[in-house]
Amino acid sequence: PLLYKDLPYNRSFVMVAGEYWRDLNVLIIASGESPYGDYEPMFSWRYYGVELDGPQFITNMVRWFEQLLTTYHVEVKPILTSEISDPEGDDKGTGNVTYPTNTVFQPGVFDILKFSVYEDVDNIYLKVTFKNLGGNPWNGPNGFSLQHIQIYVLTTNTSLDKNYSTIGLNVWIYTGWHYAILMVPGWERDPVPVGQRSAIYDYNGTLVAVESEDPNSPFDVYVDPEMDNTVTARISRDLLLDTDNIDEWIFVVAVAG
Repeated sequence: PLLYKDLPYNRSFVMVAGEYWRDLNVLIIASGESPYGDYEPMFSWRYYGVELDGPQFITNMVRWFEQLLTTYHVEVKPILTSEISDPEGDDKGTGNVTYPTNTVFQPGVFDILKFSVYEDVDNIYLKVTFKNLGGNPWNGPNGFSLQHIQIYVLTTNTSLDKNYSTIGLNVWIYTGWHYAILMVPGWERDPVPVGQRSAIYDYNGTLVAVESEDPNSPFDVYVDPEMDNTVTARISRDLLLDTDNIDEWIFVVAVAG
């Protein structure tokens, strides 16, 4: 009613107005009359003996909605925030560590070549690229089997305490960290380090998120379909603090078996 509140009845008024956001594929509708179910909805085909084209009007309106949502949507890809390369062939630990002798451990499966950070309106994406993921010999649900990736994040939020230890790596993070993102193949139900499900912890050891089987969940780990030999963690911004300053975060990236 507010769309024609002050108009005299011999004037026209807005039946339906739409605003379409192409980047998000969102359609916002304002209706000047009830489409269905009111005393005299737009769908009416007759009013006091007067023939109306309400059914055709509603049909046209719904088809217009469908055309907008299926034809004009432009997908907005995540934006690269930061990226760092790592030398090839330095997967020797302290200098003399060798791979296990099982043939599934192909050359390069623990050799990180690149770490990238992307972001969009809703999520951040942490991408770790290897020389060779080695396929998925043990059918890890997340598309890989051999790597256990740990990413330690120090945000710019100075109100948070810091943790300097690591989860099973036996190393010290000298900058400290606020979040630990553990990316694993995805077997079992329990989160790492007890189970084999990817998880996020904060500096207090509090479990922030566990990967679920729903690909639309706030936290998901998968082999990237657009980047070769890359494991990606998609993290909803709602799970972490200080995501507006992600370009100033400090990351420590490690891989174990």
